[in-house]
Amino acid sequence: MLSINIADVIAVLQTMIPQLVIIIAALVAAIVIAIVVTVKVKQKPKKKVIRKTTWIAFFAILVITLNTIVLGPVYSMVNMAMGGGKISDESSQHAKEVATQIA
Repeated sequence: MLSINIADVIAVLQTMIPQLVIIIAALVAAIVIAIVVTVKVKQKPKKKVIRKTTWIAFFAILVITLNTIVLGPVYSMVNMAMGGGKISDESSQHAKEVATQIA
């Protein structure tokens, strides 16, 4: 069975903090706009147009932001896990030195 290290999960989430902040801010803005429009705007057709446009804009922001997540932190992590990445000789030598110090 595959085990998950919580430190690795936290490290991956930390690389996605800017994108997650954008998604949360866009969601909060969309909810606030939808509520304000419902209360303030009296004409029903205008309400529908503004609310639909708000949610379309939110989903556009969501798709673009998720695209940056997939092509950014997650892409490099999956690429390294699948063997696409290379380990430099310096990193390998440093790892050997640390291993001998621990032993």
